[in-house]
Amino acid sequence: LDADGVTLTLDGAGTCTVTATQAGNGDWLPADPVERTFTIAQASQSITFPPIDDATYGDGPLTLSATATSGLPVAFKSLTSFACKVSGNVVTLTKVGGACLIVALQGGNASTLPALPVTRMFLVRKSRG
Repeated sequence: LDADGVTLTLDGAGTCTVTATQAGNGDWLPADPVERTFTIAQASQSITFPPIDDATYGDGPLTLSATATSGLPVAFKSLTSFACKVSGNVVTLTKVGGACLIVALQGGNASTLPALPVTRMFLVRKSRG
């Protein structure tokens, strides 16, 4: 907000109260202060989680990467722990064949709403050896 060179910077969600004052001068008495209160809503956010290439059982672990528009950290969870497990951002394949489903999550904070989860699926193939 900018009015006559005054800037108000919003730094989070919640209630904000602004009081305007005018001190007066030799010709005018001071004005009565005017107070305004308003609510700052939590910001929305989204997750960018690129597709995951199919993997071959026996290959090394896969590293996941996703970002939230809020800049907050993204967590990962396996929805198919029988086929793959997640620890932090690393996926370990636990079964030959089938599909692995990974969901990216960001729960928000006091200033940011939770993001909608994003799920990716990839196939776990047999090695050709």
